[in-house]
Amino acid sequence: MLFWSDEAYARQCAIEEWSDYKPSAIPLEEFMNSWLNGMDEDGLLVGVNWNAKLIGLEVEPNVLYKELKETINK
Repeated sequence: MLFWSDEAYARQCAIEEWSDYKPSAIPLEEFMNSWLNGMDEDGLLVGVNWNAKLIGLEVEPNVLYKELKETINK
């Protein structure tokens, strides 16, 4: 599943078959505790800040969770 840190990044990917999609914000706590945990349980990967050519980082949800947690606790 793809996620972006900024609405503008998400909008640049809303083209072709995704042109009807509209970005919406997810509170960070909900993203970390609900989305990432659920994706980890389902065996999914997280696509982070992909560009319009669908190139970007792909990580395991638990890895992203740990990185976000470390960044928040700095």
